[in-house]
Order: sequence, then structure tokens, then C-alpha cells
Amino acid sequence: AERAAPSISMVSTSAAVHRRSASLRQGQTPLWWRQAGVQCDFRFREPVGLANRGGGRGTDRVAWSDITTYRSIIIDGVLGVGQWREDARGATANLPEQVLIDQRTGVGGTFDGIVALTAPFLPANATPGVQVFPQVSPALTSTTQAQFVRCERDLGGECGNFFQLSLQDPNPPSRVPNARVAVLNGRDVSGNDYLSRTLRDRTTGQTRIFGAVPTYGAFGPVLRFPRILDEILGGSMQLQDTIFRSGSSDPNLDFTTGIGIPPDEVVYQRQSDALAGRDTLINAAASWLTGGN
Repeated sequence: AERAAPSISMVSTSAAVHRRSASLRQGQTPLWWRQAGVQCDFRFREPVGLANRGGGRGTDRVAWSDITTYRSIIIDGVLGVGQWREDARGATANLPEQVLIDQRTGVGGTFDGIVALTAPFLPANATPGVQVFPQVSPALTSTTQAQFVRCERDLGGECGNFFQLSLQDPNPPSRVPNARVAVLNGRDVSGNDYLSRTLRDRTTGQTRIFGAVPTYGAFGPVLRFPRILDEILGGSMQLQDTIFRSGSSDPNLDFTTGIGIPPDEVVYQRQSDALAGRDTLINAAASWLTGGN
């Protein structure tokens, strides 16, 4: 009898999914496709006790709490503006020395959003930044790099879609450069790629990324295309690539697109944990945050 219940549940769920996807298999847009808040979520469970849910919904949400011994923050992207920005400031105020960031459904966003969730974990004197370049041929050299930088300085940005930005905020709501930060990754792209990379590269404290697969490695802004005929969504194109720099004198010239950020600890949701109602990734991150090696 104990073994039968999960099977019945899975059959019922499978039948419901089959019904809901029937129109999609027939080449039609399902009625539920454009309903607000309908999306795939790559979490088995959310961090417990998210008492502060902010004002955002769907991909705009920021939620956080300190009900456990560490701060739990959950996001679905790094929107970076409006209510999201206000909620992110609340989530990073009075930070403790152990923080969990659950971004297992990470749909990207803006550089402002990236900075809002990374600067609190950087030393005040750190000067990390990014240089975003168009495709160049032949390969980028330090000479060509300097030409782009001078162009932006002299012409104010009309330089073949090149720009550079700081990843530091001089006045975050709080600053804990020595904190342990656990990042839970699932399906993460664009701005969530950048967030993983920036936290991984910090020179103080410890960052550990938990997940099953690398991030997408989409290190550049995209242009969205309109839908054509019966397409559910239009495509997109990335025109630029990114160089990460620890400071203005960093000689790095390595582009990063297509090379995602791998997890430091490869963790899959265990079926045995699922049957017991446990989230394997959260448990692994919590164990490390609270003193595990």
C-alpha cells in the first residue's frame, strides 16, 4: 500500500499533463500559455519560511527571510528596476554571514539587477567590471581593446555597441565581503549567468554553486525578434560578448559566451528525498552554509 500511492499520484499527474498539452501537440497555442505567472519552475521546493515576498510576481519576484540560521533569497531573474529593485534592497539589508540565493529559474535581466545582488558581497575597495564588445576580426588584442575604451571615453558611447560597466555599488544596503554564499542553479541564462560568475570570482569570503548543470553562458545583451505566423515566441540574437575584469589594469582578453558557470557541487534532486518532501539542493546548501566543508 505504501508503494501504491506514489504510482497513483504519478499516473494522475501524467494524465493531467497530457490533457493540458493536447492543443500544443496539435500545433495550437494552449489557452493557458499566456496566463500571468504560468511558467516552469526548476525547484522541487522553495526555501522555507520566505516571510518577505516583496511586490513582484512571476519572473519579477524577490523573496527573503531569516527564519533559518541563514538568509534565504529567492529570485527568478535580475530585473533591476522598479519594485524589483526595492525588494532586492530589502533582501540585502542587514545581511548575516551565511546567505542562500536560490535562482534555479533564472531568466536574466539587467546589469543593475546583477550589481544589486552581488555588490553586498564584495569588499568596498573591489573594482570588478565588464567590457562588452561587438564581434571583432581579427581576434581582440590589447591595442584594439584600448581603442574601444578611448572611443567610448571621447564619443560617449557611439563605438560599435561597445560599453563597459562597473559591477560595484559604493552604497549597498549592507556589506558582508567575508560571507559564505550558496547559489542554487537550475536553468540560468544571461543576467543569472553574470550573477553566478561575479559571485564565483569574488576574492573574499566563499561562494559555492550547487546544481546539476552549468549555466547557459549567454554573456551578452540580446535583441528580441517578433513572432512569425504561428510561433509561440520569437527568437533572439546576441550581438556582443563579455570580458570580465577584476580592475582597470586587468589584462584579461578572454571572451566567455558559450562557456557557462559549472556547479562547484553537482547535486540532483533525489527521488528518495522527493518522496519524503525534501529538496536535495537546499539540504546540501544548508549543510555547507552552517559549517560543512
